[in-house]
Amino acid sequence: MRLAVLAPGASPAFLPESRQGVGGAERQLASLARGLVARGHDVDVLLAANPALDPERPRIVDGVRLWPSFPAGGLPVFKLIHPKGTALAAFLRRRGSELLLQRGASELTGLGRAVTGLLGLPFVWAVGVILGFSALFAALGVEPYREALVLSGSSFTTLGFSRTNDLAELELAILEALLGLGLIALLISYLPALYGAFSRREALVARFEIRAGAPPTPE
Repeated sequence: MRLAVLAPGASPAFLPESRQGVGGAERQLASLARGLVARGHDVDVLLAANPALDPERPRIVDGVRLWPSFPAGGLPVFKLIHPKGTALAAFLRRRGSELLLQRGASELTGLGRAVTGLLGLPFVWAVGVILGFSALFAALGVEPYREALVLSGSSFTTLGFSRTNDLAELELAILEALLGLGLIALLISYLPALYGAFSRREALVARFEIRAGAPPTPE
């Protein structure tokens, strides 16, 4: 089994030249990594950035492959939203890791903030579309700007509480309505995919508990 361990503070447990102190949690992760290697598993440990670590070639200590945390790279488009998390995802995909072990759900990766950001992104898109189309309606002669904003919001939500009889404005309203429906369809299709990803993660955690025990121990 190929595993990845995110342990940015565990450098002193692996690198003798590191001058940082090491705590009990970091020692536990280091012992767990060495124990898994002793059982025949492939283990990649991601440590804090260190001149002794090469992002292209791992440093091997006691059979454990050591990498700097968040090497360059990332998934297209999504790296603009959360560069660290997507760089980590790209690393896991490249290495073929079956399971990621870390101390907390938001340790350095900011996964909690990433999920919150992705769920809030549709709202940001909606506000941007409404403001953008309100400017277009204002450019077509809808005055005052408050009326252009109301017409844009009505078109985006397809509620129809504001209407227009001008052909150009009608065409623009139809285009905005299509964008609004497309955004809703994107959100509906995205949430099940997110739930499926978390379900697969929990299944892998259950498999890992069978192999390593609870609490995990290298013995």
